[in-house]
Amino acid sequence: YMVALAGACGGGALLGGAFLALAFGLAACAALLDLRGFWLPDSLTRPLLWLALLGAATGLAAVGPADAILGAVVAWALGAALRAGLHARHGQEMLGGGDAKLFVACGGLCGLSGLPLLLGALPLGLGLLGLARRGGPDSDWLPLGAAIVTAWMASAALALTWGGLAGVLPG
Repeated sequence: YMVALAGACGGGALLGGAFLALAFGLAACAALLDLRGFWLPDSLTRPLLWLALLGAATGLAAVGPADAILGAVVAWALGAALRAGLHARHGQEMLGGGDAKLFVACGGLCGLSGLPLLLGALPLGLGLLGLARRGGPDSDWLPLGAAIVTAWMASAALALTWGGLAGVLPG
């Protein structure tokens, strides 16, 4: 299913579709691990970031190299500020390191130009996740990585749809 979606979103370009399928696959694996055990291993977050940067450098990603690097850097800065602020407010870690690394990777995938859309979709991902986990075990804790992946996938789908419609709609 994901490969078909990625192929369709990639506009039929074989390499672009394969890039997107790999990114969606790595991100989905990270989200599932986070959902099952609140765990986001570096063995998934690092390759996802490298995939984002290499995809941008080779023209396979929807964003250019500078946009991808700036997206990752700004996502890192936002994540670090949020992590520090939450720690200062609550006196304990509230945002795991894996969540922050995953956010950096997704920032690289969407680029600085797509970061506002990712940030806009994040409350939706958090809300859906909160509703799904309500009353369940560990319902006081949300696997934020799953919300980040949901937000990135939603923002990527919207960006690709809008990008695909740009040539069709009057300008």
